[in-house]
Amino acid sequence: SLVISKGIEQLAVRDFKGRSLDEAMNELNEAGFEVDVKYAFSEDPPRGAVISQTPSGGEIDKGATVTLLVSKGPEFITIRRGAIIGAKVAEVESYLNSVGLEVKFDTNGKKLQEEMVAISSAPKEGSKVKSGSKVTVTVRLPAKSGAGR
Repeated sequence: SLVISKGIEQLAVRDFKGRSLDEAMNELNEAGFEVDVKYAFSEDPPRGAVISQTPSGGEIDKGATVTLLVSKGPEFITIRRGAIIGAKVAEVESYLNSVGLEVKFDTNGKKLQEEMVAISSAPKEGSKVKSGSKVTVTVRLPAKSGAGR
């Protein structure tokens, strides 16, 4: 008796453009695909989202490699005006991390406290900086309201 192989099983792969890397990785690995991830600067989609993939969809061999190109965010970031000065430590850290920047707090030798607010930054708000740059934010405890009256 003659047995004819149907060949390697073909599986549908969907297009993950614009979706998160985690979502794409989980779904592709679950379906039995290998995943190769490459990164590039891109303003759209945002950091961590898939810019493109190869192959971009259709049916491919089970176990084949799908290459995902994932956004590192924009190469240059403009520090948004009003995002740092007057904001508390956690807000400053959250904003800077969300746009792909590192933060270093300058407390003038005092212990860093959550209620401290930003009084200046270097580089300043409105500056254009390279993704991954460090922003030094000077913080202090807010003045007590009604002090000295």
